[in-house]
Order: sequence, then C-alpha cells, then structure tokens
Amino acid sequence: MTNFKGTREAFAAALMDMAEERKDIMVLSPDSLKAMRAVAFGEKYPERYVECGIAEQCAVDVAAGLASAGMTPFVGTYCGFLTMRACEQMRTFVGYTNQNVKFVGVNAGILGGEREGVTHQFYEDLAIVSSFPNYTIFTPADPAQCYHAVQMAANTHGPVYIRGGSGREVDVYDKEAPFAESGITVWKEYGKEAVLFSNGYVLDRVLAAADLLKEQGIGVTVADINILYGKDPSEIVKVMGKSQQYSRWRTITSTAVWAPTSAVWPVSTSPPG
Repeated sequence: MTNFKGTREAFAAALMDMAEERKDIMVLSPDSLKAMRAVAFGEKYPERYVECGIAEQCAVDVAAGLASAGMTPFVGTYCGFLTMRACEQMRTFVGYTNQNVKFVGVNAGILGGEREGVTHQFYEDLAIVSSFPNYTIFTPADPAQCYHAVQMAANTHGPVYIRGGSGREVDVYDKEAPFAESGITVWKEYGKEAVLFSNGYVLDRVLAAADLLKEQGIGVTVADINILYGKDPSEIVKVMGKSQQYSRWRTITSTAVWAPTSAVWPVSTSPPG
C-alpha cells in the first residue's frame, strides 16, 4: 500500500496501486488534478488522464462516454462542483444509464471548508446524490477507509459516489481494515440506552462522545454506516432490528438535515426517532 496522509492523498494512492494492473482505470480532471493529489497519476499514465478544464459538466459527460466503451473512469474534484454544477449530467447520463463511473467529491461536510471557506465547503452533496437512480454512496470515516473505498468502487458495477474530506481527517480505523462490504461496523457496545448511527469524518467525535456518556453512566452503542444505498443492506437491518431493544436511536452525520442519508434512512421505512 502506497503511503498517504489525508483522504485526497488516499484517493490518489489507491488509483496508483490499481492502475498498473487495471488498464481500464482512468482519471478525469475538471482542473482538479493538484487538488486531488493525483499529479503523479497524470505523469505516469498520460494516456489515461483527461484534463477537461474548469468544466465539470464536460468531465462527467466524457466519463459517461468512456464507461460506455468499457473503461472505468474516476472523476474527482470538490464535491459541490460535481453535485451542483454537474447535477444534471450525473443524474441523466450516468445514473439513468447506469454507467460505470466513479466520483470522488472532496471537502464534503461541515469539516470540509476550514481552510478554503464557504465557496469550497459543501454539506448538500449527499442530499443531491441520494436522489439519483442507481448510485451507491460510500462514506469512509478516515483516509485509510477512503483508500479501500476507492478500490472497492473500482470493483462495484454502476455509479459510485465517494465522499472525501479536506485532508485533515483523524485516523479511526486500522490502516489495513477493509471497507466493510456489509455497510456497517459496530464500534462500541457500552449499553442499550441508545444506539448512535454515524458515518464519515465525524465518527471520531461520535466515538469520543460515547466515551464521555459512559463516564456519566449512560451506555450507548456506536455503529459506522459506510455504504448508503448498498446492494445488500441486510446487516444494517439486523442492527436496526436489535436497536428495538434500545430506548432510542440517533443519527450523527455531517450533511444537510433534510438529506435522507442520516445513516439508516436508506434501509428504513420511517425516519429515526
């Protein structure tokens, strides 16, 4: 595994580690190669790197065309530039047609724009992408999980959206821990007074909150939901079923409050209490 620090470097490292054997891997950049830390990929594989300029809609359309020809294109840039500027293209030319295009949107969530300000800080992306057909959404909790998520995305048929951070994410998982195919990892089981479903780059804070609650005599369970709209949500459903033993369950995420992606909504028939 190539060394990396932060989710942007993890994205680039995963591509570099796959590209030597996977000749179908391509990178499309809407003037974002440096931001995505993928300059080395463009230099080593210039024939598999397409620079589209500041034209996110164009990048998505080119990626859809490449996917229809059997390639596995990755489009990476700031998540709002993808999901807002290229919203129609992601929906119509990738989602409706179920093309094998992978998107990585960085600076996602409230934590994303601490360096670059509100123009590059987006929390609406999950609300937007979750309304598209055929998409699977990966929400890794740290750089290592982002690395494994990129590799899993390359082996997942159909559109995949991966939520990336700003590069200052806290390590939570062991670096070798796989990205859970089940879509859920139960982290702490301190008690049944509540179950806290979380995802993404706030997981470290939720785990810390569970420890503080334990010190106050309140036992909770913490679960990381790392895949939204996965093909098999059975393991998530099992944990939700167990949660009936709890007095309450809550979701803690870094997204818009109206997004139906508060961890468990994609597999539930009613919003969490």
